[in-house]
Amino acid sequence: MNINIVKGRGLWRGITIETREFVEGYYVYDLARRRNVIYKNESIAPGRGTILKSYDVFENTLCQCTGKRDRNGIFIFAYDILQSTEINNTKPEAVLWDDKKLQWVLSNDFIAYTGGIDIPVSYTHLRAHETVLD
Repeated sequence: MNINIVKGRGLWRGITIETREFVEGYYVYDLARRRNVIYKNESIAPGRGTILKSYDVFENTLCQCTGKRDRNGIFIFAYDILQSTEINNTKPEAVLWDDKKLQWVLSNDFIAYTGGIDIPVSYTHLRAHETVLD
């Protein structure tokens, strides 16, 4: 089977249970172990190829890639905090999925988009971007 990942939209990010560091890769829920897993290609050694390594991640740190990049070329993920460079817009905004519009949106009203649900996301989980959105 050939899987085509368009513009990083199949990428996910989460914090590993073992090292408590971010890892980016492809998300799978392991039913047998009841674990959230991110798979990432990692280099064995220079010129020796790669291996597919799995990382167990905390469920509440999973973030899907939007497929968009910031001005530095870094992928933007759900719950990232963005600071717009537009004049008169100095408030940072969170990247959230809008179920009604079926698209990614920027909002400084986090509670409105989560239906009042308190999502346990720490500030170490939120990565700041300087970005110009199209």
